[in-house]
Amino acid sequence: PYAWEYCEPEMTPYGWQYKGASNLGKLHRMLTRIGMIRRRKKDVLKDLPKKRRYVVPLDLGNRKEYEAAKGDFINWLHRQDASKAERASKAEKITQMAYLKRLAAMGKLKGVFDWVDSFLEESDDKLLIGCMHHSVIDALHKRYNNISLTFSGKTAEKDRRKVIHEFRKNPKRRIIIGQIQAIGTGVDGLQSVACTSAVVELPWDPGTLGQFDDRIHRIGQNRDVSIYYLVAKGTLEETLCKILQDKQEVLTRTLDGEDHVKGMSIDIYDKLEQELLRSKK
Repeated sequence: PYAWEYCEPEMTPYGWQYKGASNLGKLHRMLTRIGMIRRRKKDVLKDLPKKRRYVVPLDLGNRKEYEAAKGDFINWLHRQDASKAERASKAEKITQMAYLKRLAAMGKLKGVFDWVDSFLEESDDKLLIGCMHHSVIDALHKRYNNISLTFSGKTAEKDRRKVIHEFRKNPKRRIIIGQIQAIGTGVDGLQSVACTSAVVELPWDPGTLGQFDDRIHRIGQNRDVSIYYLVAKGTLEETLCKILQDKQEVLTRTLDGEDHVKGMSIDIYDKLEQELLRSKK
């Protein structure tokens, strides 16, 4: 069966778990044999400039609150909103991860502001910023109100082209703050004016992140592209960053036919939960 062959089965006190990845070279050969055709960007767009990725660690300004939510989540949330705490108790771990992710994003905003300020001072280029939560988008837009535009799920369909056009044509609009899910697909033209992006909040999967990165790394780009991941130190963001790298490696090895990978978990919630448990010991 597929799970036994390719998902690194492991016996646990709760029965067999299939959360790993194995025999990826064999899986690649099988997929190719039944009709998969793989075309990599670097093979078909040979003149496309290089894309470089950098992880930038930032300090957390709300460390005490973050650690309280990390150590005893339900009681922490109960102090914020008793009704939310009651609902969260039905799916505590997943809810806790979502809250910690948001707390980390808000807690590192000073560091994000400092990084963006430095970019604006040291360069005349434009900047694409990627976020997940509206609260983070709003905080950034408030800080850079006169020089920024926003593009999110709240942006009306009729206004989306106007926002992209304004960013491209107006030299005073140096920043576009995009919700990663909204701006990550179906948007073209950013590559003509920007070659740098900053990811303030990481999504849950590498595919979504890759789509966002490629808004400025596509046909029409004539400069090397730099992607900066602004990650809060000592938080689940660090773990999520590593998980996304692992998941991308599994995808790459499956699609490109790399060697066997053993014992690599691809269950994101499982890994994050393990990190939470380790932190409580």
